[in-house]
Amino acid sequence: MVTVSGRVTSKYDNAPVSGAIVSIGGYSTTSGPDGDFYIAVPPISTTITVSHGSFEPYSSRIDTSAATYVDIALNPKFTFL
Repeated sequence: MVTVSGRVTSKYDNAPVSGAIVSIGGYSTTSGPDGDFYIAVPPISTTITVSHGSFEPYSSRIDTSAATYVDIALNPKFTFL
């Protein structure tokens, strides 16, 4: 297993996003209050997905053949009244 770590932030204001669900190859974790996350996964090439109710979903290819750090900036969902 290798560790993928990173930080989830808002693309709007660069604020950390707490409670985002980060999934890689069937393994999942949740970002902490500072937006940081850590997840142990097997060394594979797969997709990382990030979801949070206040932001648009994120998805990208990732190679986890070695320990990896990923910065993820999510687009906020805006509601117009």
